[in-house]
Amino acid sequence: MKDVKRGNYFSLRRYLTSLQLYSDENNAKDEKKREDGSGASGEEQITLDMVAASLSSLSSDIDAMLLEPLTSFTDKMTIPASILVPAVARHLKRRKTGEYAVRVLATLLQLGSVVGDDSFGLAVLGHSIIVNDDGGADEEEKLMNSDSTHSIQSLSDRRRGATNNNTSSNHNYVKDVLKVLEWNGNDIRTLSAQEQAVKVIYYITDPNFIAGALSMKESLEEDENDVSGGSGPVDVDAVSDEYNDRMNEMIQIDIHRAFRSMLDHSTSSASPSLQRWATACLRHLITEDQRRACSVAHSSSKYESFTSQLVSTGGVMILCSLLNSEDGETRAHATSALEAIVIATREIGLALHEPSGKGRGLSRVGRGTERDSAIVDAIISNVGGSGLPALAHLLISADESVSMMGCSFILSLISPLLTDPRGSGRTLQQCSNTATSTAVGFEEKDDGLSSYRNAAIALVVGDDTVQGSDVSCLPSLIEIVRSGVDSSSWGGRNKARPLKVQVKAAECIAAVALAVGHVIGMHTDQSAYDPTYVRAKSALEVMEHERVFDVALQIIKSDSHRSLDSSRDTPDARLREAAGLILLAMSSCSSVSSSYLISNGAVSTSLSIASEPGMLNAASTVRGKWASKGLCFLEAATTLLIQAWTTSTEQESDSASSASPSLNLLLEALNSGAVGLASRLVKTKVTLKSHDLAYSQLRVKIAICFLLTSMFGIANKSHDNNDVGASRLYSAIDADCAQFLASGGNDTGVRTDLVGATLNLLNATLPYAHQFTKEDADEPLPMVDLSEACLLAAGSMCGLADPIGVHSTVQSNDDAEEGKYSHLRLDACTMACDVLTATKPGQGALLPTVLIGAIGESLIVPTLRLSLAICHYGNIDLCGELSQSGMLVPVGDILQRALASSDQYTFSVAVVLVKFCGQCTVVGSSANGTVETLKNVINALSCVLALSENENGSVMGPQRLKELSVLKYESLVALEALSANDALQSSIATTVLPALVSFLQHLEYSYSYAEEIEHEQVMLIGLKTIQRIINIPSSTQSMMNNGIVSILIKIIEKGDEVKNKLLQEVSLEIAQSIAQSDLESRYWLICSGLLNSLLSMLGESQVTARTSQLGLQNAGILLSDLTPSTLSRFEPSAKEELLHRVVTIFCSQRTFIRRLIASISDNCDAYGESFVFSQGEGAVRDKAAGILFNISTLLLVHGQEIGRTHFNDALMLNDVSGSNMTVATACSALLDAFSDDEETSPANPDDRSFYFDVQLPTVKSYLMKGLTVSLNQAMSSLDSKPAAEGLIKRLQLPRTCLNLCRSEKLAESAFRLFEDVVLSLPIDFVGDLILCDRVALVTLFDLVTGQANKVPQLEYSKQMFAKLLGNLAKAGLLPKA
Repeated sequence: MKDVKRGNYFSLRRYLTSLQLYSDENNAKDEKKREDGSGASGEEQITLDMVAASLSSLSSDIDAMLLEPLTSFTDKMTIPASILVPAVARHLKRRKTGEYAVRVLATLLQLGSVVGDDSFGLAVLGHSIIVNDDGGADEEEKLMNSDSTHSIQSLSDRRRGATNNNTSSNHNYVKDVLKVLEWNGNDIRTLSAQEQAVKVIYYITDPNFIAGALSMKESLEEDENDVSGGSGPVDVDAVSDEYNDRMNEMIQIDIHRAFRSMLDHSTSSASPSLQRWATACLRHLITEDQRRACSVAHSSSKYESFTSQLVSTGGVMILCSLLNSEDGETRAHATSALEAIVIATREIGLALHEPSGKGRGLSRVGRGTERDSAIVDAIISNVGGSGLPALAHLLISADESVSMMGCSFILSLISPLLTDPRGSGRTLQQCSNTATSTAVGFEEKDDGLSSYRNAAIALVVGDDTVQGSDVSCLPSLIEIVRSGVDSSSWGGRNKARPLKVQVKAAECIAAVALAVGHVIGMHTDQSAYDPTYVRAKSALEVMEHERVFDVALQIIKSDSHRSLDSSRDTPDARLREAAGLILLAMSSCSSVSSSYLISNGAVSTSLSIASEPGMLNAASTVRGKWASKGLCFLEAATTLLIQAWTTSTEQESDSASSASPSLNLLLEALNSGAVGLASRLVKTKVTLKSHDLAYSQLRVKIAICFLLTSMFGIANKSHDNNDVGASRLYSAIDADCAQFLASGGNDTGVRTDLVGATLNLLNATLPYAHQFTKEDADEPLPMVDLSEACLLAAGSMCGLADPIGVHSTVQSNDDAEEGKYSHLRLDACTMACDVLTATKPGQGALLPTVLIGAIGESLIVPTLRLSLAICHYGNIDLCGELSQSGMLVPVGDILQRALASSDQYTFSVAVVLVKFCGQCTVVGSSANGTVETLKNVINALSCVLALSENENGSVMGPQRLKELSVLKYESLVALEALSANDALQSSIATTVLPALVSFLQHLEYSYSYAEEIEHEQVMLIGLKTIQRIINIPSSTQSMMNNGIVSILIKIIEKGDEVKNKLLQEVSLEIAQSIAQSDLESRYWLICSGLLNSLLSMLGESQVTARTSQLGLQNAGILLSDLTPSTLSRFEPSAKEELLHRVVTIFCSQRTFIRRLIASISDNCDAYGESFVFSQGEGAVRDKAAGILFNISTLLLVHGQEIGRTHFNDALMLNDVSGSNMTVATACSALLDAFSDDEETSPANPDDRSFYFDVQLPTVKSYLMKGLTVSLNQAMSSLDSKPAAEGLIKRLQLPRTCLNLCRSEKLAESAFRLFEDVVLSLPIDFVGDLILCDRVALVTLFDLVTGQANKVPQLEYSKQMFAKLLGNLAKAGLLPKA
């Protein structure tokens, strides 16, 4: 009656009769009666045809309702859903009526969705609820007034169900709908029915519908609980599990079965409409699957998400193939479904993640998981090929919603690169390390983001194995972002896309850039042919070509994207932050981008943005709570500074260039307030109570420490520019200190504010960093990374100018270069040393603990770098403290691992540390094992010296040879320093000496060393090492056996070709030490040719005073054995051979002999340049006289005729015209120098006898002959006669000759000199010389009488002496006497 009252004269109830009363059992009985011929019952039976007709008419009426105003729905739909839906759905089981029934259900659900009535959907699920209608009567009243027996039964069922605190439960018809989806056939009617069935599933899995149903269910239960009350303890876990079970019972849908059906129908090409609806339904199913999996994640209830089967069942492949569908809506639904799959799988994985026991950890929203990474891989393996063009077309669609959908899909694939801290966690470390250290055992572990990085790269370069995959999504994304940026350089600009689309596109580009930056940043020599790296390089080329960095820079510079309140989450703020991330990533991997950004003020702009109020405190809406909004800008500025710092070595190799890009960038950063910003942030306290906030603050501090690392590194390089960088930097620190003190700061000291604060931060983090690596958190606080950054900053503050991986300053000088700020660096070194060597009660120093990797393997190389700075720019006391800490033990292990892994940088740093600290090691006061470690290091270094330059049977390439030469040089420097330690000299002499000698021998023939290493410098260091161990027992003989003498000979033979005269000096000192050891060594030195080379060098070269002294000392030592007592120890044949060899040597050393004569005589330049000693002329004369006397003896006594000839040639200057007086002067000087004093004679009786009986007479006799000849020649020349007379007078020659005539050995030579020279002088000249000397006159009378006259021709000599007296008498001179 109510239908009539409402004007509904054609009520839908007229269809209920056939729909409700039809029974398969009654219909079957009537059919049987007809077959038996007994006839049917008197009542007309309802047949399937009638049911089908009713359903068809009902469907038409409901379709008509959709075309009418919504207000008519409540008037015409008078049958409750709990009655109508069961009446229709019961006919789904039969195919004849099922196609009509499913259409009615689909139309009802569609109508309910339009008007917001969920009762039809609940009825399909088998549930009904009590609701009030407009007239105030409830559904129960309607059922009681109904004449339907089915309705009365339904009400009875509901009342019975109410006693169980449950809503009324009828039959669940979802299974019947799913059976329709599984019908066989490809005809139009079947496809149409299946399309309607898909619609039914679509509406009952609508997330809004399910959320409303569950909310209603929960509200009803709360009301019932309020009525029933409760008391006693409650098991929370049990209640939670029970709640999940009840919620799942509310929505009883076989999701897995529905998934399979939808995937099957989404491939249907016969019905585009069916395909479209099936694809759209997948998204609802994914959402419901996610809800179920997440709801039971940590309960005893079990539900296996279908997303884990999407790859194996081909679901992902199917959806990816639909991206190429000709139907636009299908493509859109497929894209949405794929996005939903990725997000749902990610959220399920996060829900299944076990929470930490402490309840700490980063918010994991949006973080990647192992589950969704497999989905991403599967999607990219399909989309990255032929599906990439379709995806690119979505992005460039004029429909903003389509473009937005494409951006969202791409972002869903790669968003963990933004939201996961590991996506950009070590960008700064990768930029600051120009070489990856493998010697410390540190390997970059898989961070779980490789799938997303591969996806990001694939979106740019596609899959080169698939045709058409060269299409890139990047240009489309860039064009979206670029549309909102005004720039005339890009020409005409399309209409600006909505800001939200720009934000999505910018975030996609940022994720892609981070992926490319990470892959390229992790590049090593071994990854040059890695496919991922090659594709990343290709992606980078595309990004550079599209000038991504330019677009990002324009965005952050645009005033339209700035906000007065940085804490607000606005699209403009998100866009600017995404642009900052792009700059960060591009500057970390692209030199083109870095150069452009540096030249266009990106550093100052980024620092200005980071300095805005609240930028480093407000949580990022792009990356998550673990990062602040300004972090990316701070990291971008830091990265650019690091890039300028690390590349400045190559760009600024021309020292004459006044323009330094890195220095200019440093000044730009200082002008932007970098020091003040760093000072404020370094001293900011970390809030450890909030994990997310603490993580954000630590990341800021890490960026600041890297900023300081690069700034001080650039400043330390600025010494070529008058220390402009250091001056400005320390001035800025002073200004910051003054401002801090003026504002009431308590700091004392001028520059310890920033430097001291950084080192205090290191002291506060390094000892406790290992505790945070073990904390039970989803993502431990990056305390180890902060310690690493502090170590690097401290190393630069202590004076190092090079980053990790660059060791350009070859450690050839022991002391650091003094400079204007050296005292500040020393203060920093002292503070850093205190931090590293600090000890706690019962514990050792911190430094060895760090170096063994106990705190973190990533800290080893930065700690080595800081230790290197302390040693190089500190003092010897700091080196001693480091050594006493026990650090040499792990350093020795690191050195050997670096050598085994060809890690040149780590090896070089370890070698330098061994060099500085090893020489400070004292046995007994150093840590246990230090000396043994140093001995092992010595053995390793000796192996380095012995490395061959041949590799696999062929000579190494130039670069490899250069690297090997540097390794050998650094090893040699360390060995030279260690040789100063007495405790290690024996080990060096035993282990190193053979390899060292072999190395030096090879060095003489190899010039493949690096240009910065001087050949002579290498040789000098090696010889110094030998010099220090030369006095070790048995080392001399070992050196002789290993050929050290040949090296010394080659160095000595070079003479003036040797630029470094110290090299010759050290060589002579070594030769002297060998010569002083024993007779055999001296004999070997003479026979090996060293004496000949030595004399040649002294005779021909321009030698220093020290070289002259050492050379003459060596010559004197070698000649000292040529005495009778020594020669008697040789066999006769060996003796003759030795004498013959020595005579032969001196026969060829005329120049050397003449230089000796010049050193003894005054004004004898014709003999050559005299030797010079630092002690003065007296020392030179004595040493030269002794050597010349021995040489004269050898040539005149043992040299036979050839020896006398060569000595005469050297003495008489026959090749020099007009040298008579010079020869006469030299002869007279030699006669005076060769003393016959007993005190200077040999101590051995045999040697003394030989000296006085043979050597001295022979030499003096020959000198007097030479004096006779030269004076005669001089007297015969009018030019030289006056000089000759002057020499005779000065020498008191008459008196000398008369005295020597009384000598048995020299009488003959003296008489000939007297006869030829004195007697030929004018009588008055001779008279003045003799008569004025009483001794000479008495001697003359004695010789006339024959008394003591030893002249062999006695009578003749008497006559000559008498003749002289007669001439004196005739001249009237004798009476005066």
